[in-house]
Amino acid sequence: QFAFMDRNSLQDFTLLSFGEAMIRYKPVESKTCNTGPSLFMRSVAGDELNVCVAQAMLGRKTQWVSVLPSGPMGQLVLDSAGAVDMSHVVTEKNGDIGTFTVLPELKTVHYQRRNSVFAQHDPNIFNWSELFKNGSRKHWLHVTGITPMISTPTLETWNRALNEAHRLGVPTSLDFNHRKQLGSLQQLWDYVKPHLCHLQVMVVSLTTLQELAEQEGVPTPDVSLPESDPQWVQLMQTLRSQWKLRRLACCFKVVNITELQTRWSVMCTERGVVSTHALPVLHRPVEALGGGSAWMAGILDAFMTEGLDNCDTVSSLRHADLLAALCQETAGDHSSVTQKQLEQVENSFTGQAVDLTSLPRKEDLLVSMHWYMEFSATTVHDKICCRSKEHLTA
Repeated sequence: QFAFMDRNSLQDFTLLSFGEAMIRYKPVESKTCNTGPSLFMRSVAGDELNVCVAQAMLGRKTQWVSVLPSGPMGQLVLDSAGAVDMSHVVTEKNGDIGTFTVLPELKTVHYQRRNSVFAQHDPNIFNWSELFKNGSRKHWLHVTGITPMISTPTLETWNRALNEAHRLGVPTSLDFNHRKQLGSLQQLWDYVKPHLCHLQVMVVSLTTLQELAEQEGVPTPDVSLPESDPQWVQLMQTLRSQWKLRRLACCFKVVNITELQTRWSVMCTERGVVSTHALPVLHRPVEALGGGSAWMAGILDAFMTEGLDNCDTVSSLRHADLLAALCQETAGDHSSVTQKQLEQVENSFTGQAVDLTSLPRKEDLLVSMHWYMEFSATTVHDKICCRSKEHLTA
């Protein structure tokens, strides 16, 4: 049913994604004071929204479907989305938005989302048949494994979206993205497994790959093996075949003692294996945030550019790797990388590994992604304010 989705037919697709947005608070200093005021940075987060924002920055048509509270916090999310179509976001008068606070001293994140309007929404407020309208000729649905684990209503809506997409022949992608704070891997796998045969691509982490293999009774390589060992790729091939997936992808990251990150990715398909291990991206993230979302946006952009018959290439993975790395050149979850910036870096490193640390941050390629943050005095329990300015000088 997807044979007709060549280079031309996917160009005008709208990426539609369903998920939760949250407000993220991160202390500016590595240690916070529990007895007095502390300075925090506030930003908007949410994997599905991140993907939409990243694709919109590349010039794609994107649409985010969700539930937000009316008032300033909901408006903050709407304002952060740039060119993303937010016309099908439902606003509720009475309720809250989910938040999470980074706790560096505990090396963890504290979530407060159980009573958010998204977690408690009525699944009947969304008519997925109407949202998809013309079926597979217009939309691509992207979801993650975060949403079905939040609450019973979000699971129901997530299933309805996927089932309707499958019924209409709308191509779908899924970032497995298991969050232990939300529930067990087995629970999420039970939700995801019925949809596997319909997915165009599923993305997993190396840790998730190991855990799923163990659950499926598939022998796994020794955990002491380096990420570059070919046994991990062999495991991916085995699982892709067993699950009857069209594509199974995994992103790999190795960080050395100087915090230099080497990033590459692997995608196993029905036709074989593609990898960027020989052409990695080296960089030092300003924040290790948003990379997975940006990678997803990058690979879907490649799919829509090349068509499903021609997208399983090293260049597609490299496109995604670069977008993920460039996204992390700025603070926060949302990517501010444009198509022009991405193409400039791609053209500058044709056929070779990319070292972003070799690019001057205040000139040419990276200057337009430099953010200046202005913070006002704040406390955790009182007002938390953050104003950001994006200086576009390139």
